[in-house]
Amino acid sequence: MDAFLMPADKGFQLKEGFELYIGAADDKPNPQQQFRFTVALNEPGICEGQPLLESLHQLTALVEGIVVALTPRLR
Repeated sequence: MDAFLMPADKGFQLKEGFELYIGAADDKPNPQQQFRFTVALNEPGICEGQPLLESLHQLTALVEGIVVALTPRLR
């Protein structure tokens, strides 16, 4: 069964030595284990630690709304 866990402490901003995942003490290495991560934008006061894809979707919707609102005035 595939299960992907999202930890409460995402370690933002990632610093050297931060442990991304710690299994149980008796866990054996799993060569099939997969790893995912999220790229985040950090611009203080604008988007602090927001996932990149989510931010792009929001910005795209904002720009589309502006274009739709201004299009009648540009004709």
